[in-house]
Amino acid sequence: MSRTKIWRRTIVGLAAVVSIVGCSGGEEPGGTESMDRGLDSLPDSGAAAIAGIEIPSGRKVLDGRAWLTYQFVEDADSLVAELRSVYPRTGLWPLLADTSPGDATRPWASSDYEFNPPSVEEVDNVNPDEVFGRLWTALRISAGQRKPVGAVLGEITDLSAPGEQRRPTGPYQIMLVEVARPADVPAYLGWSPSDQMSPVELSSLLRFWEDVLGWRLAGVGLTALELEGRFPTEAAETDRYNIAARVMAFCPPQYGAMSLKEVEADLSRFPDLSFFSFESP
Repeated sequence: MSRTKIWRRTIVGLAAVVSIVGCSGGEEPGGTESMDRGLDSLPDSGAAAIAGIEIPSGRKVLDGRAWLTYQFVEDADSLVAELRSVYPRTGLWPLLADTSPGDATRPWASSDYEFNPPSVEEVDNVNPDEVFGRLWTALRISAGQRKPVGAVLGEITDLSAPGEQRRPTGPYQIMLVEVARPADVPAYLGWSPSDQMSPVELSSLLRFWEDVLGWRLAGVGLTALELEGRFPTEAAETDRYNIAARVMAFCPPQYGAMSLKEVEADLSRFPDLSFFSFESP
């Protein structure tokens, strides 16, 4: 699957938005202590304004855990960028949200889908290395390659600061979720696009991506997610391969059939697009 296609054409992923935070230093992706929660609740139904930024009409979904626009929004990436600029004040993390073709209610506002109850407090009890290791082992066994986890999933130590993120165009729905950090969205919503990871485990892995690489959750869908970020092409080779191995373990439907060298090369060719589809090929 080409990583240059945007989701509206493939219906399996979201395009990333805005520039990301540097891997070392700079602005933190979130955290309760860093936020002045001037607004501490989601908007009501209808048109609204967040910290003075007008947003199209929407309504609360998922039992009030999120807010979603009724329709797709033109130039959604620009509006999301504005909303992210006030996130430290509002605590409302904006996301590009995909729905089923022809039905703007599914899955987020439809009774056809069941979501787990919120469980953010459980994320602290999950070791992301253990989750990565389990996924990596399952991937290698399924491929007939019983390679020890430690042979590839080593510590990542030398990362370069990321560059500018590619800004897409096109209409998307916009979702707002009140979380202390973007990585906690899956655990709070009770959502995971993969049957190999629980929402809590997914949030643990996203915290890892945030803390180590500066990658942040940018988009959500039924079987896909988008992380805004940049693959550190100038990092040491060992680090690049360790990241590539985690990407393979994280998203086997997209990368599991490739070799580690091929995944690293693919990420290096498209460093500004962190696209993960969990839909079976």
